[in-house]
Amino acid sequence: MISASPRRSMWSQIAVSGIGTVPICTGLGWSWPPTVPSMRRPLVISLVALAVLATLPAVPAAAAFPGRNGRIVFQRFGPVSALGDIHTITATGTGEFNLTVTPAVEDRDPAWSADGARIAFRRAGAGPDQLWLMDGDGSGLAVVPGSGTASNPNWSPDGKRLVYECWTPFTTDTDICLRNVDGSGFTLLTATVGIDENGPVWSPDGSRIVFSREIAAGGRFLMTIELKTLSSNALTSQVAGTYDSRPDWSPDNSEIAFSRFVSGTGNGGAIYRMKASGGKAALVTAPAPGTDAHHTMPAWSPNGKKIAYVHLDDDEAWGHIYTISPDGTANTQITSGPATDEVPDWRPA
Repeated sequence: MISASPRRSMWSQIAVSGIGTVPICTGLGWSWPPTVPSMRRPLVISLVALAVLATLPAVPAAAAFPGRNGRIVFQRFGPVSALGDIHTITATGTGEFNLTVTPAVEDRDPAWSADGARIAFRRAGAGPDQLWLMDGDGSGLAVVPGSGTASNPNWSPDGKRLVYECWTPFTTDTDICLRNVDGSGFTLLTATVGIDENGPVWSPDGSRIVFSREIAAGGRFLMTIELKTLSSNALTSQVAGTYDSRPDWSPDNSEIAFSRFVSGTGNGGAIYRMKASGGKAALVTAPAPGTDAHHTMPAWSPNGKKIAYVHLDDDEAWGHIYTISPDGTANTQITSGPATDEVPDWRPA
């Protein structure tokens, strides 16, 4: 369900070579709490104007995400932390550890750096809402200057930049943005007025970013952007009522796992995988029909032999993390209990 929100007529548009038409804020006002289609919890946001476009830096394939399987980071909210903390756990379900322990602050959307040393995440309620970084043990907290209200950060392979969802001021729209971890080098990568782009993920070879784009008729499809040329390519079809989201690259760049929900079927969202160039998608796992639940948020393991995902209640009343082989076998529950565990990401070790 998508809730409509009023918009302010405080925008003009400019054409930017290589990117397209970009909205530019001409005034200041307030924002409304949007409801994200794939998540029914409202995100109340404070917005800052996005006013400057930087030149898109070249992206070297200096690092990749393959490696041995380390700990899984995830977000948890529930009886102990109503807003959300960031935890890690082993792939066997042992050694769970709360990294943030911030009952009055919302910490979500964790993502490991390619070297497994740091975690990027979204923090709200500790001053201005921004992206933050921390070491893998929860120490070394640092804000990403200028990131503003943002979500779903993901690292470049060289560990110098982040790609993330940035909120368009005075609307419920999200675009895809790039920024160096020190706050410099801001780039607005997409600027589609009235259309959301979500869930950006950098390819392990550093050449492309995959993300989900909304369609006006109701639905989502997957796209990639080639960073050297800024050319884009649709990976899945634009079909009203079909929502393809939460993509993640396999560590060898060859495949993409993603979540697909088809409205009106009575079935929840399921995990699929497909070649990174597009084509037919293969089912990995799906919830039992009629259970009012989804399998979503896939995350490949660094060795490419497992996919972590979330078995999630439709209203997010509960959520548990599982791992599964890409062929759909060896399905294993990792977390349990009354809390809602989401957004797993596997540490390269």
